[in-house]
This record gives sequence, structure tokens and C-alpha cells, in this order.
Amino acid sequence: MELFGVTKTGRKNHPDQLSSQNLRLKNYLLGCCAVLLSPGLVEFNFQASDPCARREIPIKINPEWGFEIVAHYISPRDRLTGELVLRNRTGRTIYGVALSVDYLESRNSVLLTVQYLAAVKGAKNSLNSIRPFFLGRLNQPISPNENISLFGTNLMAVSVMPAQAKISQMLILFRDDAVIQFEPPTRSDAILVETPEQFDVAPGPRPKEIFLRVGIGADGQVEQQDLLGLQKNPDNHFLQRLRAHVGEWIFSPAFRGGFTVKSELVLRIRFRNLEAYPGPMECPLDSTLGRPEAFVNVDYLRIEGGRWTLMYGGYSASGRLIRPVVSSSRN
Repeated sequence: MELFGVTKTGRKNHPDQLSSQNLRLKNYLLGCCAVLLSPGLVEFNFQASDPCARREIPIKINPEWGFEIVAHYISPRDRLTGELVLRNRTGRTIYGVALSVDYLESRNSVLLTVQYLAAVKGAKNSLNSIRPFFLGRLNQPISPNENISLFGTNLMAVSVMPAQAKISQMLILFRDDAVIQFEPPTRSDAILVETPEQFDVAPGPRPKEIFLRVGIGADGQVEQQDLLGLQKNPDNHFLQRLRAHVGEWIFSPAFRGGFTVKSELVLRIRFRNLEAYPGPMECPLDSTLGRPEAFVNVDYLRIEGGRWTLMYGGYSASGRLIRPVVSSSRN
């Protein structure tokens, strides 16, 4: 497994940072224009023009766990990506930290769970009950009263903005691999691990997109597939080949209460030519689209003829899911 960077403080290489900066600039300019064009206007809301702009949402942590929340942001576009800044109040030097964050909608039910981890080199095996997509390396341990910044995603998009978040589990690594665990593992969502390296199907009729609900077993194997909404030509050759391909995917299974369990994922599958990817960015929070509350954007991109490559949650997934490498830095 590759090692992914989580910065101790600076975040110049965050995978979603550049687009977030552009969006903030866009919102700033729009706001300035609103003031100039409306002489009597004294207040305006930057976020109103883009509901998917990076924003801060409240998050809870048990104060007895020895950390202070400094900041918590989410970027919901394409996939929900979280950024969490914590201050070490344990009074001890920390060599790694891993945690799970439950994102809750307004009725306090869990939309999804994102896991975060950062550790010095060689320490990650001590924290392996947390299985994040981004795995961060710290350049050096975190001293008392220093901040640590973590990034996390499970590659799922949401059509409902989380109202709040809660840190439901935490592990802290000290010197000599001494680990303190606060709360046992509660839940995690399934995440793709591997697919067949190639998808081949002759050009022919195909839908622009489909929603496919996938049942995943406790062993990570695909057990069931159900088309949602679209029932036109469900037995055509293209969809038959697609279902056969998805049936060979392997997932890291979901956890509930510390045990692997069966789960479901909704996949929003689109079919496009490679040169048209990624195309215009959409905001999944647009309520007029009628999408599930949580789903994964999956893109099949035609390379040439009948050969296709696969993107899962915005990352290459033909063969093993390719994870990003983000360099680490320090204040």
C-alpha cells in the first residue's frame, strides 16, 4: 500500500485544495460585484452562490480524549472530503493518531463515516483498526500543544449536506508503540480495493448514466446488483457486460461494532469518452437531481474502440484503486 501525506500544519498539496481556492476566489469576486451593483446592499453571503464550496461544520469530540478541535472543513463536490485540525492537549508527544468521524444529517442519522490517520514512518501497523483512504505520514512526532492536520474521504458523494459530525473512535500512538484507544471500532463504509484491469465491450447502445445498487458481502465480494430507476433495455449486451465487470470488484468490507458485515453502496455510473473527462463539475447537493443521500461517482472512460478504463470517486481504479500521494510539511 502506498503511503499518503497528511500535513502537520501546511496543506499545499491537498487533493481538493486548488479547486477550493478557485471557488473561494470566485465567491469573493461575485460578492464584490454584488456590492458594486447594489448601492444599498451592506450584507451578502459568499456561500449562497455555490452550495458545494468548502465550508466549516460543527464537530464533537470527547474532551477527555486529550485533543482540542481547531478547525473542521468539508468539501462535498464529487466526493465528500474532510479536513480536520486538532491540537495536542495530552501533555505527551504523539507519534500517530487515527480516528473515525461520523457525518450526520439533520435527523442525527449517519450519512457516512470517514476515517483519518497520520503517523510517523513505521508506526502505521499499530493503528490498523482504522482503515483510511488517505494514509498520512508525519515528518516528526507531534509535541504537546502542537497542531496536527488530517485529511479523509471514503470517496462517497452526498446529496444532503451533513449538519454536524462526531468523532466516534480514536487511537493515539505514543513512544514505543504504546497505543491508547478511546471507544472500540463502531462503523466504517465499504471501499473499493480492486477491479479487473480492463473492461472491453464493443461500441453500441448504452445509457448516459445509471444508478446501480451493489450488495457487498462481509468478505468484500459483490453479491447482488440492482438497477435503480432506469429499466429501459436492462438486458442489452452493454449492461450485461457491465454487470459482469462490477461482479468481479473486490471491496474492503464495511464494519459495524468491530465486525465485517454485509452492506450496500449506490454507484452512479457514467459512460464517456476519455477526452471528455472530467467535464463540468457538478454539485451533488442540487435537490432537483433526485439522487440518493450517499453514492459513489463511477466513470467508465472509453479509450478506443471497445476498451474502457475506470475512475472510482475520482481516482483511477482499473486494477487496484490508485490512491493519491500528498507530501507532508510543518509550520
